[in-house]
Amino acid sequence: MSSKNVNDTNPDLRAAEAEQMRKYGITCVPVNFFHYREFRYANLTDAIAQANAISITPSLVHARSTPVGYEFSMTYHCVGIRCVHDYRTRKWQVWVAEPAGEVLLLVDPKTASEAMNMAFDHINGQPQQNQN
Repeated sequence: MSSKNVNDTNPDLRAAEAEQMRKYGITCVPVNFFHYREFRYANLTDAIAQANAISITPSLVHARSTPVGYEFSMTYHCVGIRCVHDYRTRKWQVWVAEPAGEVLLLVDPKTASEAMNMAFDHINGQPQQNQN
Protein backbone atom coordinates (compact mmCIF):
# COMPACT_ATOMS: atom_id res chain seq x y z
CA MET A 1 0.00 0.00 0.00
CA SER A 2 1.49 3.34 -0.92
CA SER A 3 1.22 6.39 1.29
CA LYS A 4 -0.80 8.10 -1.43
CA ASN A 5 -3.49 5.41 -1.15
CA VAL A 6 -3.57 5.70 2.64
CA ASN A 7 -4.09 9.45 2.43
CA ASP A 8 -6.80 8.96 -0.19
CA THR A 9 -8.78 6.72 2.18
CA ASN A 10 -8.15 8.89 5.24
CA PRO A 11 -7.33 12.54 4.50
CA ASP A 12 -6.66 13.20 8.21
CA LEU A 13 -3.37 11.28 8.04
CA ARG A 14 -0.30 13.37 7.41
CA ALA A 15 2.33 12.22 4.92
CA ALA A 16 4.75 11.20 7.70
CA GLU A 17 2.05 9.09 9.40
CA ALA A 18 1.10 7.51 6.10
CA GLU A 19 4.74 6.64 5.47
CA GLN A 20 5.02 5.02 8.92
CA MET A 21 1.89 3.01 8.19
CA ARG A 22 3.34 1.83 4.87
CA LYS A 23 6.68 0.98 6.49
CA TYR A 24 5.11 -1.24 9.18
CA GLY A 25 2.22 -2.61 7.15
CA ILE A 26 -0.44 -0.86 9.24
CA THR A 27 -3.79 -0.50 7.52
CA CYS A 28 -6.60 1.93 8.08
CA VAL A 29 -10.10 0.44 8.05
CA PRO A 30 -13.23 2.63 8.15
CA VAL A 31 -15.63 1.78 10.98
CA ASN A 32 -19.39 2.28 11.03
CA PHE A 33 -21.13 3.38 14.20
CA PHE A 34 -24.88 3.25 14.66
CA HIS A 35 -26.44 5.85 16.95
CA TYR A 36 -29.71 5.37 18.81
CA ARG A 37 -30.64 8.10 21.29
CA GLU A 38 -27.53 8.77 23.39
CA PHE A 39 -26.01 5.34 22.66
CA ARG A 40 -23.44 4.32 20.05
CA TYR A 41 -23.19 0.80 18.65
CA ALA A 42 -20.60 -0.85 16.41
CA ASN A 43 -23.17 -3.45 15.39
CA LEU A 44 -26.53 -2.66 13.74
CA THR A 45 -28.16 -5.73 15.29
CA ASP A 46 -27.34 -4.44 18.80
CA ALA A 47 -28.74 -0.99 18.00
CA ILE A 48 -32.00 -2.50 16.72
CA ALA A 49 -32.26 -4.82 19.74
CA GLN A 50 -31.83 -1.87 22.12
CA ALA A 51 -34.38 0.23 20.25
CA ASN A 52 -36.83 -2.68 20.41
CA ALA A 53 -36.19 -3.24 24.12
CA ILE A 54 -36.78 0.42 24.89
CA SER A 55 -39.98 0.48 22.83
CA ILE A 56 -41.48 -2.35 24.91
CA THR A 57 -40.30 -1.05 28.27
CA PRO A 58 -43.21 0.39 30.25
CA SER A 59 -43.25 4.16 30.17
CA LEU A 60 -45.24 6.21 32.66
CA VAL A 61 -47.50 8.69 30.92
CA HIS A 62 -49.04 10.39 33.93
CA ALA A 63 -49.86 9.93 37.58
CA ARG A 64 -52.31 11.96 39.61
CA SER A 65 -54.15 12.04 42.87
CA THR A 66 -57.92 12.51 42.81
CA PRO A 67 -60.36 13.21 45.67
CA VAL A 68 -61.27 9.51 45.81
CA GLY A 69 -58.03 7.83 44.85
CA TYR A 70 -54.85 7.63 42.90
CA GLU A 71 -54.46 6.90 39.20
CA PHE A 72 -51.56 6.33 36.86
CA SER A 73 -51.38 5.54 33.17
CA MET A 74 -48.60 4.04 31.08
CA THR A 75 -47.89 2.30 27.82
CA TYR A 76 -46.46 -1.20 27.46
CA HIS A 77 -45.93 -2.87 24.08
CA CYS A 78 -47.72 0.20 22.68
CA VAL A 79 -50.86 -0.68 24.69
CA GLY A 80 -52.37 1.77 27.16
CA ILE A 81 -52.76 0.73 30.80
CA ARG A 82 -54.63 2.61 33.52
CA CYS A 83 -54.44 1.61 37.17
CA VAL A 84 -56.78 3.23 39.68
CA HIS A 85 -56.63 2.95 43.48
CA ASP A 86 -59.77 3.84 45.41
CA TYR A 87 -58.93 5.29 48.84
CA ARG A 88 -62.34 4.34 50.25
CA THR A 89 -62.32 0.65 49.30
CA ARG A 90 -58.50 0.35 49.27
CA LYS A 91 -58.78 -1.62 46.03
CA TRP A 92 -57.01 -1.33 42.70
CA GLN A 93 -58.68 -1.54 39.30
CA VAL A 94 -56.67 -2.34 36.20
CA TRP A 95 -57.83 -1.14 32.78
CA VAL A 96 -56.19 -2.13 29.49
CA ALA A 97 -56.85 -0.37 26.19
CA GLU A 98 -57.72 -2.94 23.55
CA PRO A 99 -58.95 -2.49 19.97
CA ALA A 100 -62.57 -2.88 21.11
CA GLY A 101 -62.10 -0.30 23.88
CA GLU A 102 -60.85 -0.10 27.43
CA VAL A 103 -61.26 -3.38 29.33
CA LEU A 104 -61.42 -3.78 33.12
CA LEU A 105 -59.42 -6.84 34.17
CA LEU A 106 -61.27 -9.05 36.62
CA VAL A 107 -58.47 -9.15 39.15
CA ASP A 108 -57.99 -7.76 42.63
CA PRO A 109 -54.38 -6.59 42.96
CA LYS A 110 -53.17 -5.54 46.41
CA THR A 111 -50.40 -3.14 45.32
CA ALA A 112 -49.54 -0.86 42.40
CA SER A 113 -46.74 -3.22 41.39
CA GLU A 114 -49.13 -6.18 41.35
CA ALA A 115 -51.62 -4.14 39.31
CA MET A 116 -48.97 -3.35 36.70
CA ASN A 117 -47.78 -6.96 36.53
CA MET A 118 -51.33 -8.16 35.98
CA ALA A 119 -51.74 -5.71 33.11
CA PHE A 120 -48.40 -6.82 31.61
CA ASP A 121 -49.47 -10.47 31.88
CA HIS A 122 -52.78 -9.66 30.18
CA ILE A 123 -51.00 -7.91 27.31
CA ASN A 124 -48.52 -10.79 26.99
CA GLY A 125 -51.41 -13.27 26.75
CA GLN A 126 -50.85 -14.94 30.12
CA PRO A 127 -53.91 -16.06 32.11
CA GLN A 128 -55.15 -13.86 34.93
CA GLN A 129 -55.49 -15.15 38.47
CA ASN A 130 -58.03 -13.54 40.75
CA GLN A 131 -56.27 -12.57 43.97
CA ASN A 132 -59.31 -12.69 46.31
